Amino acid sequence: MAIQTRGKIKRCDHGELESQQQIVFRASGLLDQADSLLGAADLCLRAAGKTAEVRHLLNRVDAVADEADKLLERALVGEGDSARLIEGAFDSLPQGYELGFPPSHEDVRDLITGADARADEARQLGDELPAGDLGAALSERIAQVRARASTLSGDLARVWNAEDSSGA
Repeated sequence: MAIQTRGKIKRCDHGELESQQQIVFRASGLLDQADSLLGAADLCLRAAGKTAEVRHLLNRVDAVADEADKLLERALVGEGDSARLIEGAFDSLPQGYELGFPPSHEDVRDLITGADARADEARQLGDELPAGDLGAALSERIAQVRARASTLSGDLARVWNAEDSSGA
């Protein structure tokens, strides 16, 4: 009877089913671990992507900061140049002329208008000279002063229009 029972147990599906369930259970555990590993890998890759993005943004910030430093340096140099030029303008004014500080559009326009008026006076005086070398040299100098006044009038409009459009 024991031999018979043993044969029945060997033929019984119950033991085989239990073995299959253990295999499925173990396999499921391994697949859960695999999913966890893949989840961790995914998070690491996303983190690496963010790190690369941050590195890229920081590089851009460095580049912008470098450009800002260069622009600031240019502005400081320009400010110094402007101060020296204004000082030169004050030093070169004829007796009796005054300028505001910093010189305004109207101040500069008045200087150009004053130069033009003096060129007119010089021309009137030159009309009294007899024709010759002195009169020709004076006429040439008057033409140069008028050309410079015209150029500076154009520069005046251009500089103040650029300043107005830059918000200064």
